[in-house]
Amino acid sequence: MGVNMKKSIFILIILFCKLLFAQDIFLGMNVSKGVINNNSFSNLEFGINGYYQSRTYPLAIRLAFNIYSLEFDNNSSYLNTYTNLSKAIEMNFLYVPFSGMTRPYIGLGIGYNYLTIIQNGNVQVTDGFFVKAKDPQNTFNYNFILGSSFISQKRFSIFIEFLYRILNLNYKVQFENEYAIKSSINKEINLNSLLFRLGVKLKL
Repeated sequence: MGVNMKKSIFILIILFCKLLFAQDIFLGMNVSKGVINNNSFSNLEFGINGYYQSRTYPLAIRLAFNIYSLEFDNNSSYLNTYTNLSKAIEMNFLYVPFSGMTRPYIGLGIGYNYLTIIQNGNVQVTDGFFVKAKDPQNTFNYNFILGSSFISQKRFSIFIEFLYRILNLNYKVQFENEYAIKSSINKEINLNSLLFRLGVKLKL
């Protein structure tokens, strides 16, 4: 291996170490509530998250795991109400331009939802067949964020934010009884929502 090659590898190792250790790592948790919900009623949402924030650049990456439920009407003619229970892994990219005690930020992100549909109350019956919502498809969601962190101690901070989540739910409406399945209809419902989120984070 030539001298120039060794120097190049050495420089790359130094740059990698500088990049790796010139970051701040945070762990946190949050609770959210829907402020505006499209076609649904939002219950409380709970999440845990980890942050990877650069000390050199005003950028941060947040990886989060959230659990939330959205109640929605299957179809006005069937009068069914269901809960969409969602477990989502989300990655957010945040722009944090200031480094003082108050740190406003904006961001965007993408997530993947693992979905379950739960029937609320009694199952409706139409022409002798039960009407059920089934087989929700796991799907991606997209979100936009506006918030601020407030540093209360050297390692501890709180944050508040508004998050707009774009989420479409695809599922089947199935007509069935104990003997047969009469038919099924593919449906899609828009469950976009604006959330208010409050959280805490701890610098490691």
